[in-house]
Amino acid sequence: MKKLTYLSALVLAAGMTACSQYEEPNPQIPVTPEEQILNVDGITVASSQYLAANEETGDLATIDLDAYGKLGYPIQLADVTVDESQFPAGYKLYFKAWLADNENFANAQEVPCTLNNGVITTTADDLQVIYENMFGRKSEVKEMWVRYAGYVDGENVSNIRLNGSDYYYAPQAFYMAPIPPDFVVEPAYYLLGTINGWSVGGALQMNHSGKDVYDDPVFTYVVDLDGSEWWWKVVPQSTYETGNWVDGDDAAFGVATNGDGALSGKLVGRTATEDCGAGCLNGVVGKYVMVINLEMMTYEFAPVYDFLYTPGDANGWSQPASAKIYPTPTGAAYESWMPLKGSFKFSTQADWNGINFGAGAEAGTLSTDGGAGNLTVSDEGYYCVRMSTVSMTWETVYGPVQSWGLIGVNGAWGDSDDIVMTPDADGQVWKATVTFTSGTDFKFRANGAWDIQYGNGGSNLDDLVCDGGSGNLSAPALGTYEVTLDLRQVPFHATLTAI
Repeated sequence: MKKLTYLSALVLAAGMTACSQYEEPNPQIPVTPEEQILNVDGITVASSQYLAANEETGDLATIDLDAYGKLGYPIQLADVTVDESQFPAGYKLYFKAWLADNENFANAQEVPCTLNNGVITTTADDLQVIYENMFGRKSEVKEMWVRYAGYVDGENVSNIRLNGSDYYYAPQAFYMAPIPPDFVVEPAYYLLGTINGWSVGGALQMNHSGKDVYDDPVFTYVVDLDGSEWWWKVVPQSTYETGNWVDGDDAAFGVATNGDGALSGKLVGRTATEDCGAGCLNGVVGKYVMVINLEMMTYEFAPVYDFLYTPGDANGWSQPASAKIYPTPTGAAYESWMPLKGSFKFSTQADWNGINFGAGAEAGTLSTDGGAGNLTVSDEGYYCVRMSTVSMTWETVYGPVQSWGLIGVNGAWGDSDDIVMTPDADGQVWKATVTFTSGTDFKFRANGAWDIQYGNGGSNLDDLVCDGGSGNLSAPALGTYEVTLDLRQVPFHATLTAI
């Protein structure tokens, strides 16, 4: 599709400013006080020449945020003309702008804008924030829609909406080209070295969250180390596909000095003329997760514990009496459901002599300092908790929950039809005896409501998904079953045992 070019127009625009000299009239304009609305006809808003579609072809304009940002120019969104006779003395006119990725403006986001000399403007940085909120950090040209609402401030009144709460000016579609990330991430990365005999074709694919790689440029792999020399490098997907890891920039990643045995450091890419060194861990024993960050260009080997204790108010600050939190399959985080109230911490040992994780300096962060404060939850209940000893962060993903139950059994989907389950002592495994008399579907849900529900569609009980669109679970053959919901370790799963 043909796109309009703005760089030349930007240069012209820099020297062009619309000016108006107004004589202040002094009419009394009635305002609807209960709605704070001012009805007025004397305003025209039209898309600027830079945002308007091509009159001859109808092709949408393209706003290049990178170009505007480098030139330092404001982005002219719309031109405003005003009939001054319709406004009282001392009024101040201003606009708010909303952007959306659809003409219905569903999930629209407000973007900061300014009215100056009859022109509504914004900045490349402000539009970039909106773009990333909607689409993430990957650089792709997207169709956007913009519209405006007018407001006035005056004597003893402020934030008066013009012409009603549903009145908007100049809805317009255009293309937005975002500011590209200043780093490159390929779709996948592979580990090779001692672990696979340095075979590029046999390199081991690292784990990833499944998000867009520019939103999550972190890749992981869990390794078991026995103390002997363990050499490593990482190659991107392009190298894995060609099999050639000795030619070209960033065909492989390693360390600056060959044989560097550090557990963390800077990730160094080879160049077309100079190889990168291979890392070599020696004397390291145990399970570790290797974490590479392609934005920060760092690597880290962090220990993976079989589990962490969660001593706190819910268990009398006793590690042995506490629920455990288990590592996810990637090894980069821990996630489990558990009972919590008040304060707690994470601990690597069944006493206080190991590593203990408390509150960091900022909300949601962790610290291993002996004087670190406690982590807290506002209400007592069961929570799905996620934490990372790599990023040193934690969060409650879901909760608080007071109960778990099955809904839909034998076609019973009513608000009070949940078959309530019974938790174990740790509040992580829930059970119920259920008799299936028909082949209807079912789901697991919390608190007798639909806010938190687990399904996955069909008979897949091994990887439950907490998503309203995950699909119902298929009922088993008719009969009585002990139904178990296991929320200890990702992937959360269920079992049905015939009785």
